Amino acid sequence: MKKNFFVFSLLLLALTLRLSAQTVTLSSGKSLYDLGLNLEILEDTSRKLTLKELIQDKHPFKKSDRIVPNLGVSTSAFWVRFSVIAPHKTPQWFLENYFRHVGKIDFYLVDSEGHVLETYLAGDWRGKNHRPLDTHNYVFPLHLKTGEKATVYLRIESITVKIFPFRIWEEKAFWSDAQFSSVLIGLYFGIIFILMVYFAVLYFYNRTNGYIFFSLFLFFFLLSELIRGNGSFFIRFYGVYHPFWSLHIVETYNTLLVLAAICNLYFYSESLKTRQTNPKLHRILMLGWLPHALLLPIIWARVLPMTFSLSAFFISPIGGYLVAGVVSVIRWKEGFTSAKYYLLGSLFFFCGLLITGLSYANLFSTNNLLFQNLLNLSSISEIVCLALGFADSIRVEREATINNLIAINKELQEKNEAIKASLLEGQILERKRVERELHDGLGAVLFGVRASLFGVQHEKLTDSQLKSYQNVEGLLLRAEREVRLIAHNQFPPELEEKGLVTALVKFVEDLNGLKVTTFQLHIDDFRAELNTKTQFELFSIVRELTANILKHARASEALIRLDASDKNILLTVQDNGLGFDASRKHKGLGMKNLSHRVETELRGQVVIDSEKSGTKISITVPIT
Repeated sequence: MKKNFFVFSLLLLALTLRLSAQTVTLSSGKSLYDLGLNLEILEDTSRKLTLKELIQDKHPFKKSDRIVPNLGVSTSAFWVRFSVIAPHKTPQWFLENYFRHVGKIDFYLVDSEGHVLETYLAGDWRGKNHRPLDTHNYVFPLHLKTGEKATVYLRIESITVKIFPFRIWEEKAFWSDAQFSSVLIGLYFGIIFILMVYFAVLYFYNRTNGYIFFSLFLFFFLLSELIRGNGSFFIRFYGVYHPFWSLHIVETYNTLLVLAAICNLYFYSESLKTRQTNPKLHRILMLGWLPHALLLPIIWARVLPMTFSLSAFFISPIGGYLVAGVVSVIRWKEGFTSAKYYLLGSLFFFCGLLITGLSYANLFSTNNLLFQNLLNLSSISEIVCLALGFADSIRVEREATINNLIAINKELQEKNEAIKASLLEGQILERKRVERELHDGLGAVLFGVRASLFGVQHEKLTDSQLKSYQNVEGLLLRAEREVRLIAHNQFPPELEEKGLVTALVKFVEDLNGLKVTTFQLHIDDFRAELNTKTQFELFSIVRELTANILKHARASEALIRLDASDKNILLTVQDNGLGFDASRKHKGLGMKNLSHRVETELRGQVVIDSEKSGTKISITVPIT
């Protein structure tokens, strides 16, 4: 009884397994069918099985239990089959294998009676006509008769991983998806290419090592992506005509990845500035590509099983990117804020490599669109993060340079102001010395000469002699007053003690005491606070302009006006004298000195308006 129950259970299980490979029923209401769980797979270790033998059902197929079957790497050929039916009239259908690296893939469409309806021989090793349709993936048209069940047999040979992600598309939906995929692939390669060229050009302009390492990383990565299957450009347009590259596609791809990884780690080092700031971190980071490089000759020699080699090759750089992430965290904590972008980039690519490596190791499978393009998404995310990080580090360096220049400029300005203050102090001391010399020296001499005339007996002089005597005495008296005026106004104590306004009031009183020209001073509510230098320069300018009026203008009246706004001071000196040709006089030494003093020392402007009826000089100076 127990024996019969056991046999019955085995038969039931076999029947269940047989029936579980359900026929795919196509309908116009659905445009995409994933075939993973509908596939039956047979490993052909002899590589000699024929379609006729399989149609006769002489060899047992094994039902797939994965959405995306992955049988690893072996020297065997594999047969895959599934049944399909279109019960009603439907559009054209396509069978797609979106794992792109296939050495040979033979397609047979067989009816329910075992007759071969259609055959396509395709694959990377087939030569020119290796794709039934000129698309990124291997796509075969399914010419099904309405209501008739058919079986598709596929014979697959390859030196890479045996992954069978088959699906059936409705024609319009397929071409729509293919066009969208082409746009994405174009954008993907376009971004990489533009960044590669951009950073190469930047390197040739300023010879920064980080630029060339990033450009080389993108160059090798771009080549590896062309080989890996994104668009299948390398195989479709070159590799298929050169058997060596088709047979060594894995080794070539891995070599390019090693070169890309080395350049990338050097870029990380240059961008994170580990060589300058922390040589120990730099050495640790450089060791990140060592496992990858050591594994490369092993893969070329094909010493280890290809399944292990491919999985290990995807997982081996994980250590390097982990180190890059740790170094980024350390540099971030040290205050290098751009490191956050490098951390994010290393994490993106770390996750992409890890999940892809686990997939090739056949630890899990999925037909999710995001997962299918995970390595592309993680790599472009890393590239964008690295570019952002590099741009941010340049911004930080530029800001640091600007701040440093600002600090240097501020220091120079402070030193310049100190020099100007010292120069002003020297000028003040020198003018005080001149004042003492004029007052105590020349002033005393003039007074002595005039005093010597006191002994002259006026009554004994003739009229002409008396007139000469009076002229000499008047000249001596005038000379004494002018000497006192000049001496007093070299640097008047009123300017030092009470400011510009008081000094000008006293100065105008002294000028009017000469009784040559009548000077008027207009100062209305002047409350601007000026530094010592500005006051000194303005007073000196007034002194020089009034001296010119006294010497050359022959003016009866003159006006000195001082006004202040929120930002500027306006000094006006005007007379009713002879005037002069402003275009010519402005080129003279006196006017040049005046303009130089105003523009250089006070950063102001001079406007001269002179006619026959007088001269007006306006000086505008910013309040500092």
